[in-house]
Amino acid sequence: MTGRSLDCPDVRRLISVGIDHLPNTNQLLLHAELGRLPDEEPAAAELRRDLLYESLELAASLGGALAVDRETGTVALFARRGATGLGFEAFEAWVGDVAEAAQIWAERLARGA
Repeated sequence: MTGRSLDCPDVRRLISVGIDHLPNTNQLLLHAELGRLPDEEPAAAELRRDLLYESLELAASLGGALAVDRETGTVALFARRGATGLGFEAFEAWVGDVAEAAQIWAERLARGA
């Protein structure tokens, strides 16, 4: 029996968002590995430029940033926020917004555009 791949365009790629508590600062850190930059130019250069712009937006809106590992080209999203006084609804909204941003970038990296 041979394996078969199903193409399901309606199903979004599964993204795992991790959470860590930084006890010295009482901060929460969300993190997600999103994929790799393409090897081909100019697509990689365009994505790197867009990652820089998006990092500014993420910093302002979610306390986050996108980062690229120089050796592997792997892109990750990080977001940090204070845990003190953070209610459940605000936490849930923050995690949801970070997960949505991670999803968008993971799909874009998977397309290579």
